[in-house]
Amino acid sequence: ACTTQFLSPAASASALVVAESGSLASTLAAAALREWAYGRAYDNSGLRAAELSTWLHQYNWHRPHASLDHAPPISRAGLDRNNLLSHHT
Repeated sequence: ACTTQFLSPAASASALVVAESGSLASTLAAAALREWAYGRAYDNSGLRAAELSTWLHQYNWHRPHASLDHAPPISRAGLDRNNLLSHHT
């Protein structure tokens, strides 16, 4: 079952533009399983868990999303050039 542990603040901000709250959770859970949990072999569950924050960062800040015209979810947060978050790489 999908839990809110997959959602970071950036993902929560992008969730506001989704018409059906369940669709974001389903999409995020499917991507997490495909790209993070089972995307590569881990030696143990602890190593897999340690990679979650790195994967969430990549997903929210850098990974292009077709539904967002190939922009990352953070692009929907409305950050301007004077906001330090917009200068993140």
